[in-house]
Amino acid sequence: MDKKPLIVVSICVVILLLIASMNCTVSADQIRNHSVTIEITGQNTQQQRTINVSDTELQDIKDVFAEVSVLLASASSPEDKLQVYWNAICRLHDSGVLGDLSCEDAYRIVTRWYRPSISLPNHHPLKDSNNTNAFCLVSGRVNYSISSNRVSNFVNRFCDYLAYLQPFGHTLLLFLLSWAVLFISNIAVVFLGAFLQHIVERNPIAIGNLIGIGAYINHSKAGWIKTDGFLGTKNWDGNLTGALPGYIHLWPIYYYQAMREFCGIKIEFDNSWVGYDASYLGSALLVGINETG
Repeated sequence: MDKKPLIVVSICVVILLLIASMNCTVSADQIRNHSVTIEITGQNTQQQRTINVSDTELQDIKDVFAEVSVLLASASSPEDKLQVYWNAICRLHDSGVLGDLSCEDAYRIVTRWYRPSISLPNHHPLKDSNNTNAFCLVSGRVNYSISSNRVSNFVNRFCDYLAYLQPFGHTLLLFLLSWAVLFISNIAVVFLGAFLQHIVERNPIAIGNLIGIGAYINHSKAGWIKTDGFLGTKNWDGNLTGALPGYIHLWPIYYYQAMREFCGIKIEFDNSWVGYDASYLGSALLVGINETG
């Protein structure tokens, strides 16, 4: 019996199995099974989109922020710190996070509020403040945080007050009224922002951006925030909560305000009903953080 055909068939089977295993390996690395939400807020920009990424792509994005934290520790001058931000923006652009936004435009958005530190009088109330910075670069990652704007926050607070009045009036009527106000206001915010953007220098939606860290019922959240600005370099690492006056109202949870007028890039990796695991790269008019350990 001639064994040559059997040998040829065996070799072909082995080759096919090798090709199949290689395809499986490549396909597994290319599976985009993670959803990442990117929000870019600037003077004339308000973008939000969700992309699907693979395990490798997700880790590359997280590594950008981890390297920012390390490099900022050794950056001494404002120029060095801005270079760290520029390099991070370029890497995010190369990974497709910024979409069709150029590195230059993203850099202008991210650094919008930045003003280097100044010398304050010895008795200035903010000189020895360990939990506040202003006109500063902001980078960090917090698990969990939330974002809102002044108009939505006001409306949510108004609806909360309506809910408190329910035992004293017609419950169904107040319930319908609160949801109607919430629905109409969210639509109004979009159209009002688009209209005013053409007649004023600054986009009111971007200027009103608020970031909350830590919740009234959920206390502090683990993470790190690094800032450099008008009041010098202020960094926080550990269990963090916002230290600015007021709350961000997202019923039934109240979040501590941590940043006001944030402009830049926010990337949400995972979310739940209590907030987002988010990373930030931008600047803010005011930042206040309490560090509890």
